[in-house]
Amino acid sequence: MKKILISTVLLLAATCVYAQSPDPLREEARLYEVVNTLRLLGTISVYAISILIFLKLILDHRIKEKLIEKGASEDVISKLIQPAVKGGNNVNIKWFLILAGIGVGLGLVYLSRPIGIHSLAIMSLCISVSFLGYYLFVRRTQ
Repeated sequence: MKKILISTVLLLAATCVYAQSPDPLREEARLYEVVNTLRLLGTISVYAISILIFLKLILDHRIKEKLIEKGASEDVISKLIQPAVKGGNNVNIKWFLILAGIGVGLGLVYLSRPIGIHSLAIMSLCISVSFLGYYLFVRRTQ
């Protein structure tokens, strides 16, 4: 996941820093190609993730059936049958704080036009403050 994110950021940065035109996305042909490429990649990603999730569900079901057939201990079977809890109760708070930080950052970027390198600094600061808020929330609740 990190490699995909880094590749996307580098691709967008390279597109924005393209030296032959002051604003390369204003050319309609290039914008059309970028949008079509992103649509294609998004569609492929959605289908690939769906297939992987479906395969995981099928394979988990097969493993559980085999364990039941082999007569494994009840503790092992009950631990495997129960769904895994990811993140506990704080997942909603985490996403609220992250999305709120993004919203505040986008609002500040809109108010401090023209968009430039300072916009990236504003977004980075707002997102890092939201992560800090989540960290402090988790530390306080424990």
